[in-house]
Amino acid sequence: MYHKTLLIALLLIAFSAAAAVKVGYALSGGGARGFAHIGMLKVLEENGIRPDYISGTSIGALIGGLYAIGYNATQIESIFVSTDWDNMYSDNWKRDELYIGQKRWAPYGNAFFRLDERWTPQLPQSVIIGNRINLELFRLFSPAYSISDFSQLPIPFTCVATDLVSGKLTAFNSGSLMQGIRASMSIPSILQPFPLNKTLYIDGGISQNLPGKQVKDMGAEYVIGLKVNSSLRTANQLQGIIHVLDQTVNIGITSKVNDELSYCDYIFEPKLEEFSATSFKNVKDIIKAGEAYAREHLEDIKLLARDCGVNENISSDLLLPVVTKVSFTQISIEGNTNLSSAKIREYLNLETNHIYSPSKIIEHFHQAWNSQLFDIIYPVLEPVGNGFMMKVIVKERERKYLAMNFSYNREDEFVAGAVLSLQNYYMKNSHLFAEVKIAGKHELNIDFVKNFGDTYGIYYRLFPYINEKKIYFYNDDHDIITSARSLEYGLTSGIGIFARKTLVLEGYGYSYRTNLYREIAISDTLEKSVTISGIGFKAYHESLDDYIFPKNGLRAMIKTSFAREDILSEETSNKLTMDCKLYRPLSKNASALLGIQYGSHFNGNNQSSFDPFYLGGLDNFAGFPYYEKSAPFYKFFQTGIVLNPVSSFFITTKLQALNYASSDVLNDQKKFIFGGILELGLKTPLGPVRVAGAISENNVMQYYLEVGYTNDIFHFSRR
Repeated sequence: MYHKTLLIALLLIAFSAAAAVKVGYALSGGGARGFAHIGMLKVLEENGIRPDYISGTSIGALIGGLYAIGYNATQIESIFVSTDWDNMYSDNWKRDELYIGQKRWAPYGNAFFRLDERWTPQLPQSVIIGNRINLELFRLFSPAYSISDFSQLPIPFTCVATDLVSGKLTAFNSGSLMQGIRASMSIPSILQPFPLNKTLYIDGGISQNLPGKQVKDMGAEYVIGLKVNSSLRTANQLQGIIHVLDQTVNIGITSKVNDELSYCDYIFEPKLEEFSATSFKNVKDIIKAGEAYAREHLEDIKLLARDCGVNENISSDLLLPVVTKVSFTQISIEGNTNLSSAKIREYLNLETNHIYSPSKIIEHFHQAWNSQLFDIIYPVLEPVGNGFMMKVIVKERERKYLAMNFSYNREDEFVAGAVLSLQNYYMKNSHLFAEVKIAGKHELNIDFVKNFGDTYGIYYRLFPYINEKKIYFYNDDHDIITSARSLEYGLTSGIGIFARKTLVLEGYGYSYRTNLYREIAISDTLEKSVTISGIGFKAYHESLDDYIFPKNGLRAMIKTSFAREDILSEETSNKLTMDCKLYRPLSKNASALLGIQYGSHFNGNNQSSFDPFYLGGLDNFAGFPYYEKSAPFYKFFQTGIVLNPVSSFFITTKLQALNYASSDVLNDQKKFIFGGILELGLKTPLGPVRVAGAISENNVMQYYLEVGYTNDIFHFSRR
C-alpha cells in the first residue's frame, strides 16, 4: 500500500512539473510579413498553447503587445484586416480635414526639404514621420492605460528597440506600453526615429530581431520563436535603392538572428518569399500563409502541447477591460520649442476633469495636427492616484521649408519651380510663400498673410507678383497662327475673415500693369499696355476631400472687382467670376460631378479688350485648347462621373456645354457648344499625372497630358 501511494505521488509530482513548464513566445520583426504571426498564433491557440511570457520586436512587438493585453489571435486578425494601412502610414493631411484658412493655397511640390539655421536644405530622416501610427497605438492599447509595469499584464511582456546613438539594445518592460512598442517599430529610414526619455530609438531588429533571450530572461523554460523576417537577396534581386537599403539592414539582422536562434527551443519559420516587408495590402493572404504553415506542422504543435502542458481554459477571455471613458486631472506639454504650452492646449481644446472616450481624444489630436504646425502630437496617459495625467508629446514642424515643383502641361510645357514657405517665422500666426517659376512660364509670387486668430479670425494680405507667359492665337481650324508674350506685374492687398472650416471673405485693393509685346498679326487695334487699379471682393468655401482628384465635397468661389478710368486706372474694368464644383458619392468607388462657371465684364459698351476670359483647357471647356477662345462673357456647365477603381487611379467622364459672347451672356441667344472628355488620373508620391482626350462639335479632338502640380498655388490670392 505504501509503495502504491509513493508511486502515485511521484506521478502526480511529475505531471505537475510537466504542466508547470513556463512557455515563452519570441516574435520577430519583418514588416508586413509579421502578419503571419497571427496565423501561427491561431493554430497554437486551437491546440491549447498560450504563452506565459511574450517578447517582440517591431511588428512582433505590436502583435505581441496586443496578445499580452488579452486579445486572442482572431481578435487581432479582425483589428488588422479592418485597418486602413495606407492611411496609417501616410503623413499627408486630408484636404477635407483642414481649416478653411489653410485652403487659401492650393497643394504644390514634388519634394519638400526642411531648411536648417543656415537655410541649407536637409534630407528627411525617414520616409514616414508616423503621427497617425502614434494615435492608432494610443487607441489600440487603451486597455493598458493604467498599467505601467508590463509584468502586470495578463501575459507578461517586453519589447526591444535600439538606441540610435549608441547602437545598444533597450528592453522595455515598464512605462507607456504604446510608446515602447512604437520605439520598437521604427524601421530605419522608413519610419522616423522615435524620441523617448531623451533618447532616439530605431527598430529593435537592428540589435535583436528574434528576442529569444529576452523571453528566457523573463523566466520562460521553453521558448517558441516565430521568425518572419526576410532572407538576404541575391545579386540579381538587388534592383534599386530600396532593395539595397533593405539588404544593408538585413545583413546585420541576419547575422544576429542566427545567434538568437540558440535561445529558442522550437522555431516556426513560414515561407513568405512572395511577400515583402511593405505588403500591407496583403494582410489577409499573409495571415493565411502563416496559418497554413502552422497547420503543416500540426504534429509538432501537438507534441509541443503535450510537452508544455495544455491550457484547458485557452478560450477564456483574458482581455483587460476596454476603456470607453477616461478623464485626467492634469495636462502637461513636452517637446515644444516655439509654441507655448497654452497655445498648444488651445489647439487641442481638451479640458481637465471632463470625460472623453479614447476616440474623442484622438479626434482632438487630429484637429491639432491638422493645423500643420506639428510633425508629431500624441497623448500618453499616466496613472496618478485614482486618475490620470495626460502628457502631450509634440514635435513642432520646421518653420522653414523649400518645395521643388517640376511640371508639364500643353500650354506651358515644362516648368521648374521652387516655393519657400515660412510659417510663424517673422511674426506669430503668419505665413509667407515665395514662389519662382522658370522655363515654360516665368513667375515671381510673394504672398504674406498675417492672421489674428488660429482657426478663425481676421487677417491681412500683401501679394506682389510678376509673371510672363505666352498666349497663342488660333484660326478656325484650331491651328496656331501667332503668339504674344504677356508681362504683368502688380500688387494685391486685402483684409478678410476666415471661419474654421466654413468660409473666407476678403475685401481687397489691387493695381497691375500688363504689357503685350512682339508682333500680334490678328489685331491691329489691340492695346499694347495698360494699368488698372481698383477694389474687389471675394468669397471662398471648400470642403473637397482632395484638391486634384476629388470624390466628395464642394468648392465655390466668387470674385468681383471694380476699376474706374477716372480713378487711378487707365480704363474701366468691372469683372465678376463664379466657379462652383460639387462632388457627391454614388457608391464606394463612384461619384457624380456637377460644375458651373460664369464670367462677366459688366462694363456696358465700354468692354475691356485687354483682360478677357480665356476659355478652354483641361480644367475648362476641354474641346478648345487654352487661349483659343476668349470673350468678356461666358457661362460653362459640366456634369460627369468620377470612378476610383483602385486607391490611386481615377477615371473621369464629363459632358460639357459652353456659351460665350461679346455682350451680356444672359441676354445673348448664341447657342451652346457641347463636348465630352475622358480623363485618366494617377496619384503618385511625386504629384498627380493626368491624361485626357476631349471632343467637341464637328468631331474636333484635343489631347492633354499634365504631370505634376500645374495648378495655381495662389488661385485665391490673385485679384
